[in-house]
Amino acid sequence: MMNVMLEVQKIQPRRTPFTSMMHLQDHEEVNDFHARLFEVIRHICL
Repeated sequence: MMNVMLEVQKIQPRRTPFTSMMHLQDHEEVNDFHARLFEVIRHICL
């Protein structure tokens, strides 16, 4: 993260979105959560 911050300071953009911060989460866990959530929503909407 420090390398990213140094680059941001060099470039000095007006905005800097940090897009890869979610890579700290377990993808399988998130996918399982979304699958369960989809099933709940599907049952409610039917």
